[in-house]
Amino acid sequence: MTITLAEFPAKTLILFPELNDDFAEGDGLPYVQMGAFARLMQRAKAHAGWETYGRAARFADELWADADDGLRNALNVSLLECIDFEGPRGPRAWSLLSPRLQRAWRAMDAYNTWLHSGAKGPPPGDD
Repeated sequence: MTITLAEFPAKTLILFPELNDDFAEGDGLPYVQMGAFARLMQRAKAHAGWETYGRAARFADELWADADDGLRNALNVSLLECIDFEGPRGPRAWSLLSPRLQRAWRAMDAYNTWLHSGAKGPPPGDD
């Protein structure tokens, strides 16, 4: 069953009610709400909140698996571009991403690297 970008806020707040205020501030702006979800993951990583991080990573994987184009784009530009794997907790955070999200993060990173290098030649993945 396909999950749409419009369904993202309600599905997320069921699992992460602590985002209610952030989502209310970004009401009608799903990319802003996705950014709040990314910040939740980053905070969890920063504080070694692995239960929360893992739960969020599993939820993100479920979203990715059934996302429509709009949701997939939001996951790319407002989640994957906003989480990092730097620092001493980076490897643990990376290990909690599903292989599917690890591939998506690598593809997004390769594309951004291509853009920042002048976008010469075909984009990564178009060969």
